[in-house]
Amino acid sequence: MNPPIVSFRPRARDRGSRQPWRACACVVFALCAAVANAATVTTIDDTSMAGQPSLAIGADGLPVVAYRTLQNKLRVAKCNNWDCSDVAIIELTGTYVTSAHFALAITPAGNPAIAFQDNAERRLDVVRCVTADCTGGGHDFFTIDPGPNDVGAYVDWAFGPDNRAAFAYRDFTAGTLMYARCVMPACSAVDIETLNGGGQITAGDFASLAFAGRNDPFVSSQWENLTGAQDLVGVNGFDCSIVPCADAEQTLYYQTNTPAGVGQDMAIGTDDLPVFSHLGVAEPVLRFGRCADPDCDGNVSSTVIDDGDFAIGFDDSTSIGVRSDGRPVIAYQRQSASVPTFTELYVAECGEPSCQAVERVRIERSGDGLHTGIDADLAIDDDGAVVIAYFDQSLLDIKLARCSRLTCAGPGDRLFADGFEGVP
Repeated sequence: MNPPIVSFRPRARDRGSRQPWRACACVVFALCAAVANAATVTTIDDTSMAGQPSLAIGADGLPVVAYRTLQNKLRVAKCNNWDCSDVAIIELTGTYVTSAHFALAITPAGNPAIAFQDNAERRLDVVRCVTADCTGGGHDFFTIDPGPNDVGAYVDWAFGPDNRAAFAYRDFTAGTLMYARCVMPACSAVDIETLNGGGQITAGDFASLAFAGRNDPFVSSQWENLTGAQDLVGVNGFDCSIVPCADAEQTLYYQTNTPAGVGQDMAIGTDDLPVFSHLGVAEPVLRFGRCADPDCDGNVSSTVIDDGDFAIGFDDSTSIGVRSDGRPVIAYQRQSASVPTFTELYVAECGEPSCQAVERVRIERSGDGLHTGIDADLAIDDDGAVVIAYFDQSLLDIKLARCSRLTCAGPGDRLFADGFEGVP
């Protein structure tokens, strides 16, 4: 076990606690001009991070965020209140070196655990805390897929109702989408299966996995097929209740001879139908898809929900979740297509499960020539509110935005976090 490095820091939402030189830079050069337009935005770590936040809702209903330091170590921020203005920050010690590919999950015991690609060994590992805030007992490391191929990129994972974890990730050496499932809850043995890819077919980029109450997960990733007269690029999905899971392959979306499925993410709706979001590069557009059947063996809708004046290239990720009333929500970054360039963190809120009506809400805008809203990761908290962790590269900060229970078009509220009108 490794003892953690712990920092307990109540954080105010104003910027007055910053180092003096950074405050001066904000005033003189306007480098801190990230304008919040909706939700409640809190900076949870301003000590120069590398980014890639991964978000989960803890057993206590409050956000937990994992992210990477500039020294390629993992940190965990455990929020102690609804907007994370009071947060405990823990750096996980050890000899590991994480890559930019990792994902946070909450174990059945209620403790944070992170699946990550070890950047030195090029394998898929998990580090598991033994307490809910990663203090008071250290953390353990164990290996899920030792290789020998270069494995573990784009990892996503979750626990099933039987407490067995499942993982989706890419094998870079073979160009394949991989699926691993723990044989028992302790995960002392793992079954590993290739779902798709190899040769002129590549798969596994932007892998996503979800249970949502199912006994077996649904898995999706970006997929590219170069075997025909035309290149096919898009999104494939797999219902892993079918054994072997590779036999469940479905094409959810594709285009010919142009990048598609970029930044794809997937969730399962309250109606048990998979929904997914992804970017089209040539247009550029943000797309929403919804399967007509739980296994996606049928019609899959595709709806453009943002075709505004923006460019793609600085950040290519999307993150999708489903509110308790069945309405999907997508977090994504928009980059201005005009000069001077700037970026914005946006949320697309669907009016109903099929997302035929959508409202786009700007959460934050960077200053000119700067970048925010990077690697946005979205979750729905126990109150039904949208929570988004993201990286603001302007100051190398990790931030958290919390919307109200009903919409992101307004500040986050504590109405449902602390009881009606704040009364328990």
